[in-house]
Amino acid sequence: LFSLDYRDCLKKIENAVVYADPFHADVQYSRAYHAIETLVLYDYPELKSTKTAVLKGRYRSDLYQSPFCNKAQVNGALEDLFAGVKESKSDLLLSYAKTDMIELAELVALATTTLGEGYKIWVTEIDYSILPTGGRGKNKMDLDWLVVAKKT
Repeated sequence: LFSLDYRDCLKKIENAVVYADPFHADVQYSRAYHAIETLVLYDYPELKSTKTAVLKGRYRSDLYQSPFCNKAQVNGALEDLFAGVKESKSDLLLSYAKTDMIELAELVALATTTLGEGYKIWVTEIDYSILPTGGRGKNKMDLDWLVVAKKT
């Protein structure tokens, strides 16, 4: 079991199938992984609070923001992912939400350029229904891109 940055983790594998589903917003990370992160770090983090109350213990004060959900960093993060997959001689399944972070054509061009001629790349769009935050209200439809990169 590793507790590593994705770039460091990719350096430890070879000839694998990499499944990547990076977070696209800091709230996704905090809701899904803050408790596991605290267990792995075995620390006692200061919790986020407002002027009047602690925020239900859901958020660490040192909240991590994925470079995949930062418009200025997303291209570099994806390029690092593709380069790490290529270096490790692995295949890739990348699930990435359609957001305003990157256009699909730009994502495919980045994968094609970084992975090179040794990979065949497919892209599929997947529609799915998600519950709104807090589980209240109507489900909303969302769209993910599934990018498959297979060594040839």
